[in-house]
Amino acid sequence: MGKFIVSLMFLSTAFLKLHSQQFVQTFLNAPGSDSGSVTWIDFDGDGDPDILITGKDASGLSHTYLYENNSEGEFSIISNSGLPGLSFSSVAKGDYNNDGYEDLLMMGNASDASTLTDIYTSNANGSFTAQELDFAKVYDGSCNFTDVNNDGYPDVFLSGFDNLNSVPVSKLYVNDQNGGYTEVSNTGIQPVYSSASAWADFDGDGWQDLFLCGAGFSPDSDIAIVYKNNGDTTFSVMQSLTDVRMADVALEDYDQDGDMDLFYAGYSFSASSRVSFLMRNDEGVFTQVANNIIGVSNPALAWADYNMDGKTDIFVAGAHQLSENQLVAKLYTNTGNDTFEEAEVDFPGLMRADAAWADIDGDTDMDLVYSGTTDISKGNNHTYFFRNDIINDAGGHLNPEKIFIYPNPVQTGLRLSVFNHTFDKLSILNILGQKVWEKRHFNSSNPLRLHSLKPGIYFLRLEENGEILNLRFVKQSSRHPK
Repeated sequence: MGKFIVSLMFLSTAFLKLHSQQFVQTFLNAPGSDSGSVTWIDFDGDGDPDILITGKDASGLSHTYLYENNSEGEFSIISNSGLPGLSFSSVAKGDYNNDGYEDLLMMGNASDASTLTDIYTSNANGSFTAQELDFAKVYDGSCNFTDVNNDGYPDVFLSGFDNLNSVPVSKLYVNDQNGGYTEVSNTGIQPVYSSASAWADFDGDGWQDLFLCGAGFSPDSDIAIVYKNNGDTTFSVMQSLTDVRMADVALEDYDQDGDMDLFYAGYSFSASSRVSFLMRNDEGVFTQVANNIIGVSNPALAWADYNMDGKTDIFVAGAHQLSENQLVAKLYTNTGNDTFEEAEVDFPGLMRADAAWADIDGDTDMDLVYSGTTDISKGNNHTYFFRNDIINDAGGHLNPEKIFIYPNPVQTGLRLSVFNHTFDKLSILNILGQKVWEKRHFNSSNPLRLHSLKPGIYFLRLEENGEILNLRFVKQSSRHPK
């Protein structure tokens, strides 16, 4: 396996100012990707987010590029990763073999026109091994790891176009707990392509439910449906929403009420327009929230708390107008009470794109990468990196020079450097800025027990007297890898 160092060069002319913070465009020698995916993955378990980019390059060939995050501002491109080059692709992460490292579920078109779907297990060194599992070979859709039957093992869901049989499919495969998968028949889920999907327990009954949108064989068979998991590997329609194809979906509890809301966008035949919908979840019932977020098709959607104010914000990129492709990339700030304001930042517009947030430089705020095209016929593809340089004004009660956490990395018990001090609120957020745990009036004499957290990068958020301090830590596996 070979690799060479690529430095992120900070461009002094590319500051995107937003109130008290800046997005700085950085350069990585990653070609633009049309109809691909952007995924952060910590393949080596060192706590730093590495990046995987798939898609079609300017010559029309499918590719997959894996970059290792070495330190602040420095990445290495990994050669001989064992991953296939794919376009019209989807990628999902999960620990398939329970060894503490993130593995990949990948689907899409290869350069030789073949279609691939398989799981690739991480060897923890930048190389992956194909498992050669018997999944349907699909493209132009989405794939997910999910535990559909609550047995603790990752199951697989696929939607997209089955090129071999020339049909759209939606297929569920249950993990047999021995490294293999069994297809479930008669799930009740409609087959679609040009699709997007996401799983969450929408109604709070303890079972993972499904949101699925996409195209059927005719426009009147396009869907956007919330499916209820009946607990027996069958699904029923919980709620039908406005149909979309050429779509993306992003889940987030944006209103912080404890259930997962959804945001989706694409082209709707029934509405005859490019649309976006913010749907608030109230105990399993979704209500459309009026907002000013732009409608786009072939979109990239990604939630993150970019300004570290405790509320998650949304990035949107895609094609806007119907008469011509007006390409946009916009950031909307969550101001609370179901309202979002467009941030005064000028990101370059792309379509047939994907986007992801992560803290690439270890400064506790969310950085952005997105990739797509401006012209399908000419191969004008681009990958953009923007470093988020937020100004941390904490200096009163939450002095970052006096408060730290240890040990870091940590396996089970995390402690604060201050003793017997009660904070107004303490939260743990994942790498996307999503809240995974919260406690009010937390006393620092108590260690934080992290047994339930999966390995990865997290932020400990302290709040007191209106101030916020975010401290980054790495959760390691408490078990020995196999």
